[in-house]
Amino acid sequence: MSNKPRYATQRDANQAEITAGLRACGHHVWDASPYFETPDIFTWGYNARLGLWLIRGVEIKTDEGDLTPGQEQFIATWPGAILVARTLEEVLADFGQG
Repeated sequence: MSNKPRYATQRDANQAEITAGLRACGHHVWDASPYFETPDIFTWGYNARLGLWLIRGVEIKTDEGDLTPGQEQFIATWPGAILVARTLEEVLADFGQG
């Protein structure tokens, strides 16, 4: 039995744009996309609605992109919230900044 991943880890086409936009808004961003089946990024930013600094895992998808079974499992078992987002505006809205 092989331990090789079924899906190659690669960045979604919109990841660079979303990451740059988050950084421009003052977020700290860690690119986790090289690590198999984790969210693409973890971002630390100020949630204006809650008045708190939060860390959020973000799985970035293009308009046509779907979650892999491994990503679905990770999201289902991770103790914190993971946002699945297709645009910068979706991530900012999650932080109350949109």
